[in-house]
Amino acid sequence: MSVVGALVCGEASGAILEFDLVGRAGAGLLPGNELHSVTGAAGTGGEIQTGIKFNDVTNELAIAVGWGSFFGFDGQLTGNATVMHVHGPADINSTAGVQIGLDNLPGFAPFANGGCYVGTVTLSSAQAQSLLAGLLYINVHTSQNGQGELRGNMVLVPTPGVGAMAGLMGMAMVGRRRRGPGR
Repeated sequence: MSVVGALVCGEASGAILEFDLVGRAGAGLLPGNELHSVTGAAGTGGEIQTGIKFNDVTNELAIAVGWGSFFGFDGQLTGNATVMHVHGPADINSTAGVQIGLDNLPGFAPFANGGCYVGTVTLSSAQAQSLLAGLLYINVHTSQNGQGELRGNMVLVPTPGVGAMAGLMGMAMVGRRRRGPGR
């Protein structure tokens, strides 16, 4: 195996993968990403600190998300967050059941003007596959919006390094073909 091939293969396994939050209304934890009407003037949220990262060896999903003006987002929730979940599998145009409750874990701070969840959960193999396919979403609920006030699907951020390494490998293979045997 060439050095380039070893680098590509080495980077493909045991990676820490980064995720963004997206939905029908845009990037982040947004009321417009919900599939039902949100009552009241809901705020917005999104990734904070280290964001959302997944270790594909240990299946650990590190989540750092917040909402409200305290974290620099627009507005605040209609009240303190009451529950927070990871739902799935569902794309941005559908809903699904709760996969993981976050509100009963350390790291959940349910304030209206600056709440957050910062913690790590371990996914099952099926949940990890759903995550990698963009089919898990975060949902923040309030007493006024029991079905959810903020939502964002976790979507894999493309890793430029892997594509660049694959491109280098392809160029190396083209070079080998041009030289051919005995040249």
